[in-house]
Amino acid sequence: TPAVGTISGSGDVTGITAGTTDITYALASGCYVTKTVTVNAGPNPITGTPLGICVGASTFLSCTTPGGIWTSASPTVASILSPGLIGGVSVGTATISYTIGATGCASTVVVTVNTLPGTIGGTLNVCAGQTSTLTNSSAGGTWSSAIPLVGTIDATTGVFGGVAAGTTTITYSLGTGCTVTAIATVNATPTITGGSTNICAGTTTTFTGSPTGGTWISGTTTVATIGVGTGLATGVAPGGTTTITYTLSSGCRNTTVLTVTPLPSVITGTTSICAGQTTTLSSATTGGTWSSSNPAVGTISTGGVVTGITAGTTTITYAVSGCSRTTVVLVNGLPTSITPAGAQVCEGSTITMTGAPSGGTWSASCPTIGTIATGSGTYAGISAGTCNVTYTLASGCSLVSSPITVNPLP
Repeated sequence: TPAVGTISGSGDVTGITAGTTDITYALASGCYVTKTVTVNAGPNPITGTPLGICVGASTFLSCTTPGGIWTSASPTVASILSPGLIGGVSVGTATISYTIGATGCASTVVVTVNTLPGTIGGTLNVCAGQTSTLTNSSAGGTWSSAIPLVGTIDATTGVFGGVAAGTTTITYSLGTGCTVTAIATVNATPTITGGSTNICAGTTTTFTGSPTGGTWISGTTTVATIGVGTGLATGVAPGGTTTITYTLSSGCRNTTVLTVTPLPSVITGTTSICAGQTTTLSSATTGGTWSSSNPAVGTISTGGVVTGITAGTTTITYAVSGCSRTTVVLVNGLPTSITPAGAQVCEGSTITMTGAPSGGTWSASCPTIGTIATGSGTYAGISAGTCNVTYTLASGCSLVSSPITVNPLP
């Protein structure tokens, strides 16, 4: 029955379909013998994907014909982990068979086991905004990042760029589908706020780092120093710059440039005047501007001339390029009054003058007409005429009286 099995001239029987067929061998004489051959049904084809796996990976195969046994022709390449579960052991190919025990009939497939990429090399810990080149000894693969919002990677070059603080899984894939992964960490880059980037020698400014907990350092301590934990920078030498660096424990850092400007020379000149008087202040440093903190007490001109307005103190500031020197000017009050006003006295007689506030001293401008006692204010007429007297306080501020008339005797 050729529909069940065929036979070649050399006696090889090929099963076609399940059943029995009689095989006859005949001689030229016409004599012959026969044998009945049974063709058994084979198992259904093996199904499942993939048939290409990586070392250490597995794939599940199946066959709908029940009762069979799974075997690997090369268990050092691919082994049977459990019925139908094939595990890659080493690079190569292995023929996987599903055999029906009662008949010995089997279905087969070839499973290919591919090599894994090498371990990912390079720095996997970077700061946001920084880059690192990752490597792999297995050439020809492609790179990918699971979370590009944390870190991106160039598919070809392996250049990893930190975007934001967090972690992302980096995958290196070969054309066979075999991959290797590594966790990349992106640390936050700190920010520097507060403080002034231009201070005067001898003055301070405080910088703030975020997140907190980092350390500060000045690149040129001869220009400015900074507290390691406080961020308090102090200008040391004028006319220079230094790089201020704030570093977190992760190693991520940020910098700012601090400029130290020289102070003007000290302010010189008289700093105690009377209301209504002037004094000229000066500084050896040219090109600055003058100001008064209390113009109601004393004003100052662009040339440094202070005018006393009323009793009190005012701070005078001389500023050059944002740096300044100060001095305090005291404005002393004038005597408020001399009484009696328009006094008259006869030759040889006296009159007592009173100054306010008390405690001052007296002087006369024309002692041939009249004299005045320094402490008591007693004015004595000597000869006919008019004369003024002056009342001076301890501050040196004085008031001149109205004319005193000395009348002649009859």
